[in-house]
Amino acid sequence: MQLFRTILVVCEEAGVAAGLVARVRRLASAEGASVILLAIPQSGAPSADTHSDRIDMTRLDVPARSLRAAGLEVVLAVAGGSDTNASIRHVLTFGSDLVVTESGPSDLSLLRHCPCPVWIVADNEREQGAGLLAVVDPDPEDPVRDVLNRRVLRIANALAETAGAPLDVLSVWHLPEEAALRHSLVRNRPEEVDRVMAAEERQSAWRLGLLMRDFAGFSDRMTVHHRKGVASEIIPQIAGLRGVDTIVIGAIARSDKRGPFVGKTAETILGSVGCSVLTVKPEGFVSPVELET
Repeated sequence: MQLFRTILVVCEEAGVAAGLVARVRRLASAEGASVILLAIPQSGAPSADTHSDRIDMTRLDVPARSLRAAGLEVVLAVAGGSDTNASIRHVLTFGSDLVVTESGPSDLSLLRHCPCPVWIVADNEREQGAGLLAVVDPDPEDPVRDVLNRRVLRIANALAETAGAPLDVLSVWHLPEEAALRHSLVRNRPEEVDRVMAAEERQSAWRLGLLMRDFAGFSDRMTVHHRKGVASEIIPQIAGLRGVDTIVIGAIARSDKRGPFVGKTAETILGSVGCSVLTVKPEGFVSPVELET
């Protein structure tokens, strides 16, 4: 099944790193996808709509030639603005299945507001063949979360396959009430608390097993980890131990009076890991970014 038909590469003032272009070339070739190279104007530059002739497009020459040499369809485009939401407005207007960008000032905006998956490539890229880590949070009784977990696994497997890399799958569990049970004024017997924790661990392992049963075909390259702890702490630990190049993680969208926002785990690890991060939104996510009239 084709996951990506159109891949949007965000090209800032400094151009695009050769390592990022190589990633896109491998993935687009494997997926049969077209590539859009989107130039972001310098801050304060004229908008693309009225002064496109004044935008420096030479930064796209080298990556465009590299991608076209691989037989890929490449389109050059200019964003209609230089703010952090410029690439998101392009996605909303023209559509895209994946946004790829180097780590930079637009990271949080893309993570929170871009409707399609976003691959934020770290500056210190690891060598080709380094592993991938798919982070899942299984819950078969939550259809939105269940679909998101499966999409995370499909994307992570596609990246691992194109890179010839191993794939680790991580599920983190914990019982928020554990501290209260062990240290409350009401004396709970330690063995009773241990029984509660063991039951929670078994239930979490069952949910993970149920999810992974449908991905048994990936088992030749996949290692599954089930860990107790806080996700934002365990994910960087496993990523470091396994020499991970890219973490693929779902970004569950919730809402409050101010509008939609993304859960904190994806945002936290973005600033605490030295590898690339690919975030995936749930189906039906609606971006709060408004198009200019």
